[in-house]
Amino acid sequence: MNCWLVFTLITFGLVSLSEPVYADTLDKAPEQLTNSLMQIDAAASKGDVEGVMQFYSPSFIHGDGINYQTMEQALDKFWKHYPRLRYKTKVQSWKSKGDFIIAETLLVLLVYHLPIKINWP
Repeated sequence: MNCWLVFTLITFGLVSLSEPVYADTLDKAPEQLTNSLMQIDAAASKGDVEGVMQFYSPSFIHGDGINYQTMEQALDKFWKHYPRLRYKTKVQSWKSKGDFIIAETLLVLLVYHLPIKINWP
């Protein structure tokens, strides 16, 4: 699976055609949005698939055919291969639309490497 697709789905950044409200800091974004993003980042940073998937509807289907089950499987496989990733999502813009918040986000992915031990002859 394309890694960029997984990163995009995790951040669930949605782009709107109307004028967004630009957030200089997370303080200006609604608390519900920032709390959800912090919870998603924390779960993703721990490789907690269930913690991330609680933010997805069981009927989730992406335009490219990925559904709840395939997303869950992809995250599990991805995080087994890359267990030391740390996520930090930043709000770029947001707007309220009825009972929903539509946000454009930027994902900062921190990669921690294990020290390499080299045995010299």
